[in-house]
Amino acid sequence: MPCRKSARQVTAVLMAYAPFPVEGLSEALGLKRNLVPVITLLGGLGGGLTGFLFQVWANVSSYPINIGGRPLNSWPAFIPVTFELTILGASLAAVFGMLALNGLPQPHHPVFNVHRFSHASSDRFFVLY
Repeated sequence: MPCRKSARQVTAVLMAYAPFPVEGLSEALGLKRNLVPVITLLGGLGGGLTGFLFQVWANVSSYPINIGGRPLNSWPAFIPVTFELTILGASLAAVFGMLALNGLPQPHHPVFNVHRFSHASSDRFFVLY
């Protein structure tokens, strides 16, 4: 594979741009796993706990109403909102975590001034050392 050959020749390959996904490119560049799954898990747990605890607070201490003799902290009634806020928290954490780890948004990068880089996303490969 050409990317492995070029990665061995150069001590530090920073970035590679290709017009399509190349299998094994991240391993050839020596990239390691990222933290996005952990950030997503923490965002989901935070969103779910926030939704559940807010409902407990609202129904138990802020505005307690006894309807039908049920307990004030009836957790089965809290499941839909807790689920939705878990999904919301996980998705927002995944998007913003990915953007932060990628250093985005980056409106200008010096490689954008290179004339040959304009073909990197359409029909050519570009390796930045």
